This record gives sequence, C-alpha cells and structure tokens, in this order.
Amino acid sequence: MTRVLIVNRGEIAARAAVAARGLGLTPVALVTPEERTAAWAQAADGCHVAEGHGAYMDLGAIERALAATDAELLYPGYGFLAEDERLAELCARR
Repeated sequence: MTRVLIVNRGEIAARAAVAARGLGLTPVALVTPEERTAAWAQAADGCHVAEGHGAYMDLGAIERALAATDAELLYPGYGFLAEDERLAELCARR
C-alpha cells in the first residue's frame, strides 16, 4: 500500500490520516519523541520519530523520514512548510 508522510500537527493531521486511509493510502506521521502519544499521531497507522522540537519544519528530518518510511507521498498541510519552495525541490529530487 502507498504510504503518505503527514508532516503536520493537531486536528489537521488527524483528518489527513483519516482522508488518506479513505483513499487507500497508509498514513504515517512525522513526530518528535514527545508527540508520539498525541491523539493526532495515533490517528496515523504509524509514526516516524525525529529528534528536535521543530522536526516537522526541518527539511533534512523530512527527507530522512520519507526514506525511513518508504513514503511515496507527503502531506505538508498548509502554511510555512507548504509554501517553502525548498520542499518542492526536495519532492522533485525524490
């Protein structure tokens, strides 16, 4: 099944996980150690734990998570990360 890495937080991440599953995708959340048990992280089928408070904004951490989870898709939500042209470049390289 195709995996989608969810790089977001809170209710949006939980809804993205439900929507991904509804599309036949396997949602995987990028989390920090402290977020591992958060409700939104538990809504995903799995988690990739990255060190650092702002790991979800760290393109290196995101790239490592994509590789570690074999995710073919990425859901950045909206806002700063989705608007970062470096994220588009990272996706184009993969």
